[in-house]
Amino acid sequence: MIKLFALLLLFSYNIEKQRVKIYIQEHKQVYQITDMGISIEHLKKDYAESHLSDEEIQRLKDAGFQVEILPEETYPKADYHDYTGMVAKLDSIVNAYPSITKKFSIGTTQQGRDIWVLKISDNVNTDEDEPEVRFIGIIHGNEPVGCELVLFLADTLTKQYGSDPYLTSLVNNREIFLIPMYNADGRENSSRYLADGEDPNRDFPVPDGSPHGYVPGISQETQELMDWLDTMNIVLSITYHGGARIVNYQWDYTDEIPPYYELIRRISIGYAIRNDSMFLDPDPSYADSGTIRGYEWYQVLGSLQDWAYHQTGCIDLTIELNSTKWPSSSKLPEIWRQNRDAMLWFIEQSGYGVWGHVTDANTGNPVPCTYYVLPETTKVFKNDSIVGDFHRPLLTGDYTFVFIADGYNTRTIPGVHVRYDSTTYLDVQMYPLVAVNISGTVTDSAGLPIDSARVEIIGIAATYTDQNGGYNIGANAGQLYFVVSKTGYATLYDTIVVQRDTTIDFVLRTLNQYDFPTTDTVDIPDNDPNGIYDSLFVDGHLNIEDIEVYVNITHTYISDLIVRLISPSGTGVYLHNETGGSNENIIGWYDSELPVDGPGTLADFQGEDAYGWWRLFVSDNASWDTGTLNGWTLRIYTPDNYTGFSKPDMIGGIDLDRAVSPNVALLLVPEKGHYNVKVVDVAGRSMKILNNALLSTGEHTVNLDNIRVPGVYYLVVEGCARMFKKRFVVVR
Repeated sequence: MIKLFALLLLFSYNIEKQRVKIYIQEHKQVYQITDMGISIEHLKKDYAESHLSDEEIQRLKDAGFQVEILPEETYPKADYHDYTGMVAKLDSIVNAYPSITKKFSIGTTQQGRDIWVLKISDNVNTDEDEPEVRFIGIIHGNEPVGCELVLFLADTLTKQYGSDPYLTSLVNNREIFLIPMYNADGRENSSRYLADGEDPNRDFPVPDGSPHGYVPGISQETQELMDWLDTMNIVLSITYHGGARIVNYQWDYTDEIPPYYELIRRISIGYAIRNDSMFLDPDPSYADSGTIRGYEWYQVLGSLQDWAYHQTGCIDLTIELNSTKWPSSSKLPEIWRQNRDAMLWFIEQSGYGVWGHVTDANTGNPVPCTYYVLPETTKVFKNDSIVGDFHRPLLTGDYTFVFIADGYNTRTIPGVHVRYDSTTYLDVQMYPLVAVNISGTVTDSAGLPIDSARVEIIGIAATYTDQNGGYNIGANAGQLYFVVSKTGYATLYDTIVVQRDTTIDFVLRTLNQYDFPTTDTVDIPDNDPNGIYDSLFVDGHLNIEDIEVYVNITHTYISDLIVRLISPSGTGVYLHNETGGSNENIIGWYDSELPVDGPGTLADFQGEDAYGWWRLFVSDNASWDTGTLNGWTLRIYTPDNYTGFSKPDMIGGIDLDRAVSPNVALLLVPEKGHYNVKVVDVAGRSMKILNNALLSTGEHTVNLDNIRVPGVYYLVVEGCARMFKKRFVVVR
């Protein structure tokens, strides 16, 4: 009786709502449609499809849209798995491979059909410390291709287990969860919807609390899936759809960029690029590399992928498999061929990035926790509460991890280097909350106290030493990460386990200080974002431990200005970024006297080789006020000794005063050898005049006729382990 009532409800829904085509002239009209409370189900270049009531159709017409009523679709069902066939297929797999497969139900549909999950893993009855990955085949009942792909995948993983090393490794090192037919009622009724008339991909809570769906409340299947997913720690997942050919990623509900956007996009492209039809011939055709951010396509409120990422941290992708929702079954082998490698790659990718365990430092037992990753702080993840493991894909880079658990000291782990295509392991030991006091002194290598040195416990607290080099700082017991620093000294990093009040002394190594000044005077063009560049050359290979920059700019309104320092390696740091209001002039040292605005900090240059051309970019980005760059100085702190390139017993250089004409330079070559001669402008752009030329000892002339643009230039000569440069001005 219940099944009959639900079926009648579905039929009444289809009578009340008619399938329609809504014509559009430009893409922005899709947002006008959704703003009217109408959910788009299918979008093509010049029309959208939906199921609408008479009242909704009239509202669209009143708003100027052309609406065409369409007949309900018919489908070529032959040789597709229906619900009974799907269950029989799962049973046959479990019976044939009981050691690596398990079938279980996460609930039932409104018409009483079980929502079956097939788990594939080597120890299938054990919750292991392995990354979890999930595939859903059918969420819309009239888009069945995904079910067939999920069953193809199950066959591939099980039949070739033990014979194919790659597939065997996936099964042994992942926990793979397959839901071939989530919306079984819709599949049996050849309908997009659940039995109560709800669209299953509009029924999930929206991250910002916006209303969603057609039917009040949360449908039964939706709640059951959410309850199950909340108990899991799935890393990556896919929900298959039909009617287009594209990878759709977060967000659907808003135009805002999701946390870890570049990572999500890269994973999406990683799937698409392994599917030649999707990557080379996407539908819609304007998609970037076969992928699209959901809202850029059309807005969806209540999608599974938005809820899953917001609620559980799982990167869930919506993948449209074919431009036809229900193609002939003869097309299935080719669609499987197109997606096979991408699906296997996706399973593999779930284990890359960072993985580890969170345990009690004293007992070794798993500790349930949440964690976040710096510099991205807007997304919080959780570990597996049973085993304690966590898995997080990340792009290649250096990150700081922060772990938080009730009753434990917050654990901060900085400087974790991660690669996108491999795995970094973290053993995270959590220490119960115990307050400790740490004191000591900071001295130099001669034993002399260093005052005003900064002593920081990363993620916890920081203080400065007194005139005697002493410090005192409070923390909680645990593995603590110390950073001790002062300008002119090598920064010290140390990791120390502290379990009680203790004394810790630090010794900082004194660095050599070298200044590289330039006194070029250059006017800053008013209201010109292209600005000016001024360059100086560091003629020694010095490993940068610390750096300061002196800037002398006179200007009547400094919030007009952007000042950016660029190293020979290409690292750029914004010293000044349109701040300071109506104040005048920027004169002083960054960052001892003047704060660095960013993006970037002077610490970004740490570890680079100082050798080469440094550039200072200055631009004025508003009208009226003007100013001048009066020079700047680069101060390098390094453990290296600076010798430059000149040798004490040899003299060489460039003489412009004794040149035979204004367009000729006289080179004084101290030693026979090969030399490069070039002209460099203040933007760092260069033009070679001589390349690896063999020059004898003595005087040589260089013609500068080709320098025709007025401006400030440097003539640079390099060779035989020395470098000479000379500033000159071209006036035409």
